[in-house]
Amino acid sequence: MIKSNIENLFATIKILAASGLMVLGVAACGGGGGGDDSSSTTTESANGIWRGTVTNTTTGYTSNAYIGLLFDGEAYFFDPNSGEMDVGTYSISGDQFSGNITAYQDGVAGPIATGTVSATVRTEASISGTFSNSLGHSGSISLAYDNLYDRSVTLADSNDIWMYTDGFYTLTLSIGADGVITGSDTDACNYAGNLSLADPGKNLYSAQLSVTNCGAENGTYTGFGVLGDTATTNDTFTFAVQSTSYIIYISFDRQ
Repeated sequence: MIKSNIENLFATIKILAASGLMVLGVAACGGGGGGDDSSSTTTESANGIWRGTVTNTTTGYTSNAYIGLLFDGEAYFFDPNSGEMDVGTYSISGDQFSGNITAYQDGVAGPIATGTVSATVRTEASISGTFSNSLGHSGSISLAYDNLYDRSVTLADSNDIWMYTDGFYTLTLSIGADGVITGSDTDACNYAGNLSLADPGKNLYSAQLSVTNCGAENGTYTGFGVLGDTATTNDTFTFAVQSTSYIIYISFDRQ
């Protein structure tokens, strides 16, 4: 499958459970000082799709494919190279970004680490700073703004049948013109939920998804969704949502 800017950054994964693999401690678990000591007279914004590099100086690990979806104090970071998803909240004072993050990884239910990130943010330009986590790791992040976020989307743009396939596994979702989601997969799991526009005029949806008949993975998942391109405009939809113990991190193809 042809990979686009979004698909390049989001590994298409089924349902990921939190595991201990991310002892790497990427930006999801950040803390420490960020940027310079100068203060901004205006409050910068971190809203957007961001991508760049995270480096764990404790372990020597580096990923150049780190991506974040940030909006209105909520942050979802991903490292497709390791499979970690980092979820949390943030605040900004002037140009200083402060975040509290919980890291999830596939393999074991539940979060695997917590941490803080401190950075300097420039609206629609860059986020650069440092992190530390509960595993005793620290490092740096450097992200650039992706103008895919500036694409104006509507609920009608997501209205279709969407499918994810991995070998013999298939998950199919139907998204209505009103944002209502229904679906099922080959494991007999059922999905229901809704989409709304998180930031009207931009490419970001708020997503809520309830999973039933799926054993330990049952629950209510919340997060974001983004449209992307493979062969044509808006022909992929990426969900990044989490419950208390699991994450769903999948890119779907429009049918």
